[in-house]
Amino acid sequence: MNYIKILLITGFSVFSFQPKENIYNIVKRFSKTASNAYLSRNNANITSSITNYPEKYGIRIYENKNENKKELIIVLRGSKSFSDWINNFNCFLTEYPYEKNIGKIHSGYLKKADKIIKMPQFEKVKDYLSKNDNITVYFTAHSSGCKSIIIATYLSNLYPKHNFITICFGSPNFCNAQFYNTLKERENIYTISVKFIDDIIGYSGIGVNKSKKKIDIIPAKNSFNLFENHLMIRYEKYCKLFC
Repeated sequence: MNYIKILLITGFSVFSFQPKENIYNIVKRFSKTASNAYLSRNNANITSSITNYPEKYGIRIYENKNENKKELIIVLRGSKSFSDWINNFNCFLTEYPYEKNIGKIHSGYLKKADKIIKMPQFEKVKDYLSKNDNITVYFTAHSSGCKSIIIATYLSNLYPKHNFITICFGSPNFCNAQFYNTLKERENIYTISVKFIDDIIGYSGIGVNKSKKKIDIIPAKNSFNLFENHLMIRYEKYCKLFC
């Protein structure tokens, strides 16, 4: 199967840091990570966890060393249970609660993200970031897991000396323009969005997608299978071949 890939610059700020690693390399590397989020912790071969949440939360947090540099990896899977899908339909936008005048976000995603932030396990993440210097924190996610942007925004405000990169695959629209405009002017956060143009779920939702970098994937043959078009394994296969 052949694809054409297009990289669109959807926003740029002179105040924002730029990742040192090539954007396509980042996407290729973390497509596998996002795909593994649907596996059990053992099958995903995660051996250096900072903290462990119950599996129902669909989040893994672990340390990685890349070229002798420490990275913190936070990965969220997309919807897997019936309750996940019910939460997705709570899609009306509400004010971002952790800072004033940031913008509006998906009510259901906020509810899930807020639970993650307020659980005792999250204190270990804060402790890790407090004790280490100049850490790059990567958030990677698929579909509704892209609520990770909410958590990344929260941490980027608390820890301005660390850099935060979010890589979202097939993310529905769930923030208003004000929220993305705020992120564009924040010095230590960088957002990447990857979508197949025939992934209808990835273009659904209330809000906009104004990530700093967008990779829109145009398949050689259009597919009308809405479920298969959205699968993370499809994104992973593409990124292995062409990124």
